[in-house]
Amino acid sequence: MSVQLFRKSFLHLAVCLLCFCLFSAVSNAQSTTEGAIAGTVVDTTGAVVPAAAVKLHSDATGADFDVVADPSGYFKAPLVPPGVYTVTISAKGFGTYSAKSVPVTVGSLTELHPELKAGSTQETVEVSGVAPVIQFESPEVSSTLTTQEIVNLPLNGGRWSNLALLTPGAAADSNGFGLISFRGISPILNNVEIDGADNNQAFFSEERGRTRAGYSTSQVAIAEFQVNTGVYSAEYGRAAGGVLNAVTKSGSNQLHGQAYFYDRDNDWGALNPFTTITTVNLPAGGGTPTFPNNPFAPKDWRKRWGFGAGGKLIENKLFWFYAYDQFKRNFPGLAKPTTPSTFFNQWADLSLPGGATCTEASTTKGTTTTVNAKLSGTGTAPGDLEACTLAWRAYGGNYAAAAAHYDQLLYGSKVSSVTGLKTLGLLDDLGPVFRTGDEVLNTPKIDWQISPSEHLSALYHRLRWDSPGGVQTQTSNNYAVDTFGTDYVKLDYGLVKLDSMLSTNVSNELRVQYGRELDWEGQQPYSGFTQNYLTNASGIPVQLAIQGGSSNYGFTAGSPYYSFRTAYPNEVKTQVGDTAIWTHRGHTIKFGLDILRNTDTINNLYESNGVYTYQYFSNFFSDVLNPTGGCDSGYTETGISTNGVSYPCYYGFTQGFGTPKFTLTTVDYGFFVQDDWKLTPRLTLNLGLRYDNEQVPAPFKSLINTSLLNVAVNGSGPYPNNAAQITNQPSDNNNLGPRIGLSWDPMGTGKTVIHAGYGLYYGRMPNGIILNAYEAAGSPNGQYTVPSIHGALPSGTVPTFPNVIGAGKFPTPSLDFFAKNFQNPQVSEFDFSLQQELPRRTFVSLSYMGAGGRELPNFLNINLNPSTTYQTTLAVAEKTPGTGCGPLACGTQITSTVYSGSYVNSHYGYVTEVVSNVNSSYNGMIAEVQNRSNKYIQFDANYTWSHALDYNQNQSTSPTTNNWYDPLGNAGANYGNSNFNVPNRFVTWAMLQYPGNSHSWARFLSDGWHLNPVLQMQNGLPYSAAVSGTQPKGGTTAAPLSAAGSGMNGSGSSGYLLQLGRNTFRQPSTTVLDCRLQKDLRVSERFNFELLGEMFNVLNHQNVTGVNSTAYSINSTANTLVYQPATGAGVNASGFGTVNNADSNFVYSQRQVQVGIKLDF
Repeated sequence: MSVQLFRKSFLHLAVCLLCFCLFSAVSNAQSTTEGAIAGTVVDTTGAVVPAAAVKLHSDATGADFDVVADPSGYFKAPLVPPGVYTVTISAKGFGTYSAKSVPVTVGSLTELHPELKAGSTQETVEVSGVAPVIQFESPEVSSTLTTQEIVNLPLNGGRWSNLALLTPGAAADSNGFGLISFRGISPILNNVEIDGADNNQAFFSEERGRTRAGYSTSQVAIAEFQVNTGVYSAEYGRAAGGVLNAVTKSGSNQLHGQAYFYDRDNDWGALNPFTTITTVNLPAGGGTPTFPNNPFAPKDWRKRWGFGAGGKLIENKLFWFYAYDQFKRNFPGLAKPTTPSTFFNQWADLSLPGGATCTEASTTKGTTTTVNAKLSGTGTAPGDLEACTLAWRAYGGNYAAAAAHYDQLLYGSKVSSVTGLKTLGLLDDLGPVFRTGDEVLNTPKIDWQISPSEHLSALYHRLRWDSPGGVQTQTSNNYAVDTFGTDYVKLDYGLVKLDSMLSTNVSNELRVQYGRELDWEGQQPYSGFTQNYLTNASGIPVQLAIQGGSSNYGFTAGSPYYSFRTAYPNEVKTQVGDTAIWTHRGHTIKFGLDILRNTDTINNLYESNGVYTYQYFSNFFSDVLNPTGGCDSGYTETGISTNGVSYPCYYGFTQGFGTPKFTLTTVDYGFFVQDDWKLTPRLTLNLGLRYDNEQVPAPFKSLINTSLLNVAVNGSGPYPNNAAQITNQPSDNNNLGPRIGLSWDPMGTGKTVIHAGYGLYYGRMPNGIILNAYEAAGSPNGQYTVPSIHGALPSGTVPTFPNVIGAGKFPTPSLDFFAKNFQNPQVSEFDFSLQQELPRRTFVSLSYMGAGGRELPNFLNINLNPSTTYQTTLAVAEKTPGTGCGPLACGTQITSTVYSGSYVNSHYGYVTEVVSNVNSSYNGMIAEVQNRSNKYIQFDANYTWSHALDYNQNQSTSPTTNNWYDPLGNAGANYGNSNFNVPNRFVTWAMLQYPGNSHSWARFLSDGWHLNPVLQMQNGLPYSAAVSGTQPKGGTTAAPLSAAGSGMNGSGSSGYLLQLGRNTFRQPSTTVLDCRLQKDLRVSERFNFELLGEMFNVLNHQNVTGVNSTAYSINSTANTLVYQPATGAGVNASGFGTVNNADSNFVYSQRQVQVGIKLDF
C-alpha cells in the first residue's frame, strides 16, 4: 500500500469514527497534548498585516507547520507538539521575519510580536528559549513543569506526579500515600492524563498502578506536565479537583538520551525515634521478663536504574523513543503486637509461689459443664490465673504441666530450655518480615510525520510490580510474619494519536486508547506457627485475631481477608476521543468529544477462610490443646448456646460466604466547545461550555432481595416515607458546565496581565463506590458474613478451632443503596489574578482562588430509629486528681440524645443510603515570584493562604456505614474545617549552577556544580477531639436501652464532641527541605556524566503523621466523661494531643540520602 493510499484510508477511518461519535453519543472532554504559537503581525507603524504566511519549523524533527494570518493580522497554530521551533513570517511587499528558539510547552501558548519591515529586509530575532510565564489568552490557573525541573529537582521516591505539590493550591492528603488535594477537594476527584489519554484507575480513582507501587510512569519518559488547579478550559473534564496533564518524550533527528542509576540506603540516613523495636528478654531460669524498647533503623535500600533514548529511523519522517526503568526495594517489615510490653507481660510461674493455690471453679448449666478455675494467694505472676484455668481444662488440675505449656505457647522457642518443650509459640510468629518490591517499566513510542500536515504517534506502556509482603507498607505493623500479604500489579496500555492540519486554519486531534490493569493480592508462605496451629483439613489456614486482653494490644495471624484477592480490580479501559480546532478572525474555536469505557471485575470473598478472635491467652491455648472443651460466660468469652451445646473458648468466629466475582461497566461521555476570542491585541475573552455524563448500569438483578424489597425504612426525620429502593440506578444527565474568562493586558506592554474566570466542573463517581454498593444489597446471592456466637449458624453447628463451616445461615442483612436523586460531584471555581513581569525576566503574581463544592458524596445510615432514643448526661471529670479536664471545664454537663440498638426496620441491620448532600467552600490567596530564564539561578517561590470548610467531605471509594455525626439530625453539626484544610503553605525551589568552559584541571574541578534545593512548609492537618467508649444504658431497669454503636450518640460515626466542633485541633507544622548536589563531568560535546547526591528532609524535622486524638473516654458506670491527659514524652507519650508517629509515610520520612550517576548524550 502506498503512503498516499494509507493516508487517505486512515483519514477516512478517522472521519468515520468522528461522525460515529458525534451521532451516537457525546463524551468527556479531553485535554490537548500540545501547545500553541500565536501573534499579531504588524508593520513598523503598528498597522496590522493581513494574510501573512507563517511557517513553524521543528528544530528537533524537521517538521513544518503552515498557517496564515487572518484579516486582523492575527495567526495561531493551535496544535503544536512541545519543543523548540523556528518561526518564519513573510508577506507581499515586506521583508522576512524569523524568530529562533521559540519554546512550546504543553497546554500553553507562546505569543510572538512580529514586526515586518517594508521591502526585502530580513530580520532574525533570538527568543529566550524559555517557556512563557505570562499567558495572554487563557485565564486558567496552571503551572508547567518542564523536563529541566522534572529531571533536576530532588524527588523523594521517583513518582513524577508528586512534583505537583510544588504548585500553588496543592496539598497532600492525610493518608500519606502521595494523593494530592486541590482547592480543598478530595483527591479522588482529580484527573491524571498522559498524552491526552486517561491515566486513572476508575475503581479506586487514583493514578493507574496505584500508590503501593513505586510509580506508574518512569520519570525519564515524561517530557513535561501541566498542573491545572482551576478555571481551566472546557476541554478538560472528569475532574472536580485538579488536572495533571503530562506529555511523554519523542525521538528527533539527533540521538539523545539519558542513562541513570540511583542508590538509596536507610543506613545512610537518620533514625526515626518512633520506629522502635521491643525485645523480649526472658531470664534463663524463668522469672520476670523485661521488655526494653529501643529505636532502630530498619533495613530499607532502594536501587533504580534505566534509560530513556530517542532518535530517527527515517530523517524528518520516522522517529523512535524508548524508556526502560527498574526499581528494586528491599524493606523488611516488623511484625509486632500493638503494645508488646503489655502483650508479652503475661508470663506464668512454672510452679506457684508458696501460699498460692489453683482450684477448679466449674459451671454447670443443664447437661453441660464448663470448666474454669480460681487462683488465690499472693505473689503470683500476671499469667498464673490463665495457667491455672488451662490446668483444669486440659491437664486435670496439674498446674505445673499447664504452666509449662502456657509459657511455651506464648514465648515458643525462647523458653524451650526452661519448659523442656519444643513447640512453637506466639512470639515465634513475630519479628522481621521478608518484604521486597520489584518494578519494571517499558515504554516504547513511535512518531511518524506522515506528511507536512499529518503526524501519527503510537505508544505502548507496560508495568509490572511484584512485592512479597507488600500489602502492608508500614515499617512495623500488628500482623504476623506471614500476614503482611503479597501485592501484584500488571498494567498494559496502548495509545495512538493522529494530529492533522486539515487546512491553514483547521486542525484535528484523534486519540484511541486500550488498556488493562490487574491488581491482585495474595498470601505469603505460611509460617511454622500457622502450619502447626491455624491450618485445618482444607489446607487453608484461618485468620487469628488474638487481642491479648480487652484493650486489644495483640496482633493478627494466619491468612487475612486479602490473601485471596485474585482481582481487585481487573480493569479494562477503552477510550476514543477527538478534538477539532478552527481559527478565524481572532477566534480559536475548539470542539470535541470523547468516550471512555471502564469495565471493572473484582474477585474477592471477604473472610471466606474464617476468622477466630480471642481476648485471653488461656482461651486460645485451651482451644489449641482441647478444642471441644467448654467455656462459661463470666471470665471467659463466649458463653453457652441456647440449645445446650457448649461453645469452645473463642470470643468470636466469622466466615464469609457468597459470590466472589462481580463485574461492572461504566461509560463516560462528554462534549465541549471552547472559543478563545481575541477581541483586541490586548484583550482575550474565553467562552466555553461542557457536558459530562457518567453512564452507570442498573443494580445486579441476581442480588435484588424480593422478600425485603421496598420495605419502609424511616417514616420520620429528613427522610419521610422513604424506602430502601435497592433498585435505584444513579442517573445524572444535567451536567452542563459553563466556563468564562478573560485575559487583559491593561498597559499594552506585554508585561502585565489580569486574569479573571469562572467555571462549573463535574467529577465522576468512582467505580469502587458503585460496585461495592450494588454488591452489598442485602441478598443471600451476594456476599455476607455469619457470626457463630449470635445464633446465625444452623442449630447445633459450632465450629471447633481451627475448622470452618460449609454453609452459613443467611443473617439479618445490612445494605447499601443509592438515593433516587443522587448526583455527580459539582464544583464552582472562580479566580482573579494579576501577573507582572519585572526586570531580568522575573515574574510576580497575586491571585485569588475560590471554589464551592456541591453534591459531594456521603453515606448515611437511615435505619437508626429516632423514636427509641434516650438521653444521657455525662459530667466532665479528671482521670486522676490534678491532671485537669482538657478543653472543657471540669464538671461541665454534656447531655446527648443516644440512638438505641433498635432499628426502624427490623429486617435489616444498617441501611446506608449513598447520597450527594455535602457542600464545601474554599478561599485562597496566592503570592508567587519566579524566574526560569537566568543562566545561573532559576527559582519559584509561592505562598498560599487558604481556608477550606465543608460538611465532613470524605475520600472513600467504598460506602461506609455512616459518615455524619447524626444522619437524621441537624446537618450543621458536621460543618467545620475540611480534612484537607491547610491554612498556610509555603513552597520554594531553585536550581543554581556554576558552569564553566575551561579545559584546565582547576576549572574542571571547580566548575559544573549544581545545587537544587526544594523547601515545603505548611500547617499540620486538622483533627477532632474524639471520644471513646459507649454511652451507658438508658430507660427503665426492666427494659434498659443500649446504644446502637460507639460515640456520643450511638450512631457509630465520628465520635467528636459537638461542644468542641469538628477539626478544631491541628497537628504540628511540617517542614521538608530536600536538596540535590550535582557535579557535571563533560567528556565531550555529546557526552556528559553527572555525579549527584540527594538528601531528603535535610533538617531531619519531625513531621507528625499521627497524634492521639482521643480526648475523653466514657465511663458508663460513673456517668462521666473522663479526660485523657498527656503523659510521658517522646515515643512514650500518651494522652490527648501527643504525637504517636512521625515521618512514617510516602510523603514524609526521616532524613534519607541517595546517590546517583547519570549519563546524558
